[in-house]
Amino acid sequence: MQEESTHAGPGMNHQPSATAGATADAGGTGDSAVDEALSTLNGLESQPVHRHAAVIENVHQALRDRLADEPVDEQLGEGQG
Repeated sequence: MQEESTHAGPGMNHQPSATAGATADAGGTGDSAVDEALSTLNGLESQPVHRHAAVIENVHQALRDRLADEPVDEQLGEGQG
């Protein structure tokens, strides 16, 4: 019987997903702000682990900022129900 590792924490998978590099391999997302934010993740695995959180937080904030720039579709949700 194998013991489960507790290093990753509950619900966290320490293995990269099958789609982790798919965005870069496919030529990007089509949104330069998103592509730029995601590009900062390239090479993350070669950086010391103590730097990962700050890099990921910066990417998360950049993506949130980009979403905030999107116009709100006021018709979203109309005609449903």
